[in-house]
Amino acid sequence: MSTPPILIVPGLHGSGPGHWQSRWEAADSSCSRVMQRDWDRPDLAEWLDTLQRCIASCASPPVLVAHSLACALVAHWVGKFGQGASAALLVCPSDVESAAHTPPEVR
Repeated sequence: MSTPPILIVPGLHGSGPGHWQSRWEAADSSCSRVMQRDWDRPDLAEWLDTLQRCIASCASPPVLVAHSLACALVAHWVGKFGQGASAALLVCPSDVESAAHTPPEVR
């Protein structure tokens, strides 16, 4: 039985080179990264479409590895699409409703 592909799903600002997601991706060839057009100005519809395209392009249902704002993205993806991933690891979800902790473009 083969292991599922791992799809790294960064949050706001895209998880730079020293971030744990980037380090995991560099260390494991079964990982690939969702690349959003603009990491600093999230657009839910655009980010959802990008995530869905990445999931659909995997040879088998991937494990989604989401961090921060991407946890909310994965939750929205499940609500809209509901199928296509084998599992999700959600690390440090953002409080997307908090005006004190979340930029307005995210809320």
